[in-house]
Amino acid sequence: MNNYSTKTIPRATAKRLPLYLRNLTILHSKGIVRIKSKEFSKITQVPPATIRRDFSYLGELGRSGYGYEVGFLIKVFSELLDSYEENRIAIVGFGNLGKALANNNFRRNQNLTIDCVFDTDPAIVGQTVGGFYVYSMADFEKVVREKNY
Repeated sequence: MNNYSTKTIPRATAKRLPLYLRNLTILHSKGIVRIKSKEFSKITQVPPATIRRDFSYLGELGRSGYGYEVGFLIKVFSELLDSYEENRIAIVGFGNLGKALANNNFRRNQNLTIDCVFDTDPAIVGQTVGGFYVYSMADFEKVVREKNY
């Protein structure tokens, strides 16, 4: 599991953890190595004092005047949110929204992988569309069993 206890984290703080992780991941992808609570506040719209208090529930994650190491925070929050595990998902319905999700391939969360796609449209069932094989909804139960969802 992880080395951090969620028993001592207030509910309000726990609700902000995904927001923190999402923004830290974006910062990391831009090559930002360290960030101060004041800078992070501008990005997350969470007051700097709240950020420091939230982070303090998890131990000493940063130093005064030095800031927080982005990579380390990502590791801590990912462990807390169990988001190191890859999650395979299926898209049911490959219309405009389904295709948009597939094209985006959940870039916000690198741990979500689209594993298969289902639809009822005979024009696309059995075809590879956007790199995804489109299964018939009639085969849903069979495919889900085979892929161990």
